[in-house]
Amino acid sequence: MRNPKVHLNGTVLFITASVEADLIFPANPLSNLIILKCLAAAQDLYPVRLCHFVAEATHIHMVVIVDNPDDIQGFMRHLKCESAHAVNRLLGREKRTVWCERYDSPTFTDIDKVVEKIIYLYKNPAKDALSDSIDSYKGVSSWKHYQRGKNTFSTFYIPRDEFRPLPLNHSYKTYEREARLLKKKKKKNTLTIYPDAWMEAFGVTDLEDKKDLNTRITEGLYEAEQEYREQRAKEGKSVISPAKLIQTEIAAPYTPKREGKKMICLGSDKKDRVSFIESAKELIQTGREIFEEWKKGNTALKYPLGLYPPSMPKLANVVGGLE
Repeated sequence: MRNPKVHLNGTVLFITASVEADLIFPANPLSNLIILKCLAAAQDLYPVRLCHFVAEATHIHMVVIVDNPDDIQGFMRHLKCESAHAVNRLLGREKRTVWCERYDSPTFTDIDKVVEKIIYLYKNPAKDALSDSIDSYKGVSSWKHYQRGKNTFSTFYIPRDEFRPLPLNHSYKTYEREARLLKKKKKKNTLTIYPDAWMEAFGVTDLEDKKDLNTRITEGLYEAEQEYREQRAKEGKSVISPAKLIQTEIAAPYTPKREGKKMICLGSDKKDRVSFIESAKELIQTGREIFEEWKKGNTALKYPLGLYPPSMPKLANVVGGLE
């Protein structure tokens, strides 16, 4: 039995959702539109404060705030479901699974680890040789808005049935045309990011302190990108050209590498991590005990906040007069 997710109010999560196979969301106008419109629609229904994000062809990384645990679950379900429907309609497929069933969402236990993971998130395109720097990355991310102090992305409400099958030999021009047609006469929508909200979750409210943290992120990112640059030069390698990157077909064959173990929390200090894990285990055990009580008919007991309750067990109906 897998442990349930622990999403406590006021905490900060590092969410990663991955596709099952292939390059589903390569950097092009159509893929970028799908990701942005699905993020915005999910945020409309489930008001999650999204701080930072980067989407690549095989996965998306996000730093988010837990204001209401139920919103995190709903936000992710809507994002994955609607983007999968869009891709399947474009490819003329029916009921094909796009995303892996679960997603990773460890909780941060300290500021330094948040800074480290935001840098990691933005350095991904350079690490994966998709661009020399996040500054020139053709995929969708919050980087440029974050650097420019802009908090909203403009996108559109696009119903599922507006996505139509692509021609067999689709190309960048096809994606550009389809994205343009999908936007035509559609109601506008916005996606909002909250780049500094995670700091407040750790008690950082002073403007100078926030500025220092953002400087650490920017400088740390550029240092990491320079290291990748130097390593590629030593190995005689280069990043994929922007022209080739945007020509990558949606759902081009690819087998993603699954690395790393699932973590319940991320922290720089072992004591903090152990403390969080022990508290989470106690919470999970309480949830299991309450579920056992539900099975006995004690359904008035409330499930612990921060955990997603399992479906209410079906209880036998006793009808008077019948044996």
